[in-house]
Amino acid sequence: MTAPGNVEAFLRECVKRNDPYLALPAYDLAQGHALQGKVEAVLLKSSRLRIVFGNLPFAPSSFLARLVLEANDAIDLRVARNQNTDSATLDRIDARAVRVDIRRALASHPHAGARLLAKLEAAGDDAIRALVASNANASAATLNAIFARGSRRGWGMIARHPNADPELLRAIYEQGDLPARAEAAGNANCPADLLADNCASPSPSIRRKCAANPALPTGLRLQLLDDPDPGVRAEALRAMPGPLSRELCARDEDSCQVRRRQARRTDIHVTLIERLAADADPWVRRWLARNPSTPPLTLDRLSRDDDAGVRRSVGRNAASPAPLLARLAGDCEAWVRAGVADRPDLPAKARRLLEEDSSIDVLAGVARNPKAPRNALSRLASHTDASVRRAVIFNPSAPALVIRRLLSDDYPLNRALAVGHHKLAVDVSWTCAADPEPQVRFAASKRVAASLSPRIPVHRSYES
Repeated sequence: MTAPGNVEAFLRECVKRNDPYLALPAYDLAQGHALQGKVEAVLLKSSRLRIVFGNLPFAPSSFLARLVLEANDAIDLRVARNQNTDSATLDRIDARAVRVDIRRALASHPHAGARLLAKLEAAGDDAIRALVASNANASAATLNAIFARGSRRGWGMIARHPNADPELLRAIYEQGDLPARAEAAGNANCPADLLADNCASPSPSIRRKCAANPALPTGLRLQLLDDPDPGVRAEALRAMPGPLSRELCARDEDSCQVRRRQARRTDIHVTLIERLAADADPWVRRWLARNPSTPPLTLDRLSRDDDAGVRRSVGRNAASPAPLLARLAGDCEAWVRAGVADRPDLPAKARRLLEEDSSIDVLAGVARNPKAPRNALSRLASHTDASVRRAVIFNPSAPALVIRRLLSDDYPLNRALAVGHHKLAVDVSWTCAADPEPQVRFAASKRVAASLSPRIPVHRSYES
């Protein structure tokens, strides 16, 4: 079956089939076309369908805008909750929104504009104002307006907001409770004097926020590395710009919380590496095993650790050499073997051993491995477990002939994913336009729409 070769043929096919799931990906291509009205008629032919499409996170924002042209609270609520809805559509919904649940959805939407949030704040209750205060798009003026109303609800959210100005943060610190004061101290806009003073606060939670504040001068952060509270020291170490001096990298620590943070720093010193490699806390060793700065000899020692999580971390470390990966491929724990199964730098001999593994996780890793040979992928594409077959689809190197077989997979999600594989020719993807599952038909139509869009280059006949 040949896929439509131009926009008009594609739109005519969608109208002819009268399938809204085929028509949805075509909506943007239909804008301004003579067939736009007929495509819309297919998409809007039932109120139930409009509600379903209002919920779909992959519905085009332009179509979501079309859905709310006619007032309908049920549709408005779903579109207001849809993360793909644009700011102009949210404004349209707000112009007629009466229901509280719709206004709350608008107040929490990531695309709500500063003007809309200001309007919702002015006309809303404390619950809506709390949602506005947590919205990253709220302006400094809106945050100040919420604070001026006197209700303490949401002060903590205001204090952590990136648009809170220094004067507002000072006011919250002076009038708020301990959690709100801590948030004010952790805000990058916190006044410099207030931030400096709080480095000596009697409250460990406030000192932790100061230690994590990106605006804290390095000299003050260095002082917090000697704080009696391990949480403060850990935050100071995490936020400390590198590279650190040998003394700071190698300092001894009695808190595993801080040692875990030490083990994650790429500027870690060799003397500290050796000490942490023998740490009693397995999470310290796990973080060290994942650290790309850990030398091969230490990684070799960690690869023999009694803790399977440490060994797996070595297998996930990009710096682990191939011989080490080969040894981990023979580990007694399937979780460890799975950690190296998808690595393209795994030696071929080790990978061949994993191709015969009994663990589903290991076989799924092999199926994702871009260096897996065609015969192995062909065999895994017929595996009884759907997740293994799906892993083959996720492999960018999987040959088209193998992917073709998965177009008839028993599991609808696998078919929908296979339709979009870049190795598959668009004409082959289009053969799924009559699939019984809506998500598969949508995926087939989306592939054709992408091939006809000048913004998204797609190979229409790529097969290998």
